[in-house]
Amino acid sequence: MTGKVLEGLSLRDVYLGNVLPVFKAVRLIRPMVCSEEGCPEELGFEVDLEYNGGFHLAIDADLVFGKSAYLFVKLSRVMGKLKLVFTRLPFTHWYFSFMDDPLIVFEVKSQFEGRPMPQLTSIIVNQFKKVIKRKHTLPNYKIRYKPFFPFQVSSPDEYEDRDLCIQDLPLTEGRLKVTLIECTRLFIFGSYEKETNVHCTMELSSSIWEEKSRSSIKTHST
Repeated sequence: MTGKVLEGLSLRDVYLGNVLPVFKAVRLIRPMVCSEEGCPEELGFEVDLEYNGGFHLAIDADLVFGKSAYLFVKLSRVMGKLKLVFTRLPFTHWYFSFMDDPLIVFEVKSQFEGRPMPQLTSIIVNQFKKVIKRKHTLPNYKIRYKPFFPFQVSSPDEYEDRDLCIQDLPLTEGRLKVTLIECTRLFIFGSYEKETNVHCTMELSSSIWEEKSRSSIKTHST
């Protein structure tokens, strides 16, 4: 319905608050699953969060028939228990989400043509709480990469043909048989919703197990 009555939005004011969120009582979640090399496949933490910074924003809305509305939303207080996870399964990423419904105090003001609209205020508060529960409360969470795991999609244009040698001898025409035993922790778009075909590309290079700056392709000399 917003598309039928809303013609435009403009940000009148935004304030980031005067304090940062406080994270305290960090606890490591056990047991930890480790790989054959002894490296943890996943690290999980419980964290208590408290925020009283007063972040707010004010928005002007242009409606149809020349009408206007005003919305002010202030995040007065947030308290809750977060779960922070760094994991290599099924691919490297991290996430955080509330373990239970957090305590969130909103201060909302809304006006239509200069007149207060308390009915709209209660609807907005409920919508904010539903979004937090639907996207940021377990079992729901958002997969994240940066700043801990930069995620970039490489382009085929970055690679060029090169003369390859094996033990200082030029590589001539012939056959090379490679058997791929296993691929793990692959990031595949849509792999959770449907079956996905996986294509593996292998590369020979003079470099030894060096990860390129803009790709996850490994190279090895023989």
